[in-house]
Amino acid sequence: MAQDEPTTAWIVTVDDPRTDSLDAVAAALEACGLRVDRVLPAAGMIHGRADRTRREALAAVDGVASVDPVRDVSIAPPEADVQ
Repeated sequence: MAQDEPTTAWIVTVDDPRTDSLDAVAAALEACGLRVDRVLPAAGMIHGRADRTRREALAAVDGVASVDPVRDVSIAPPEADVQ
């Protein structure tokens, strides 16, 4: 992936049986184009960035349960008016 290519942040959820081998799943995802940022063993998740067109390839990796884009969520402060 080129340095200036736009990327999407992804959350990859790993199947329960494969959570013991998260490093192997992360390596396979990297081979498919994911730049791994964090591996979260307790959650069975891998966070990283890849081109949006790579989603299907990432989802096809053995042990991957889902590949979802990271979404920003904002919550109004307690003193804000209710919308």
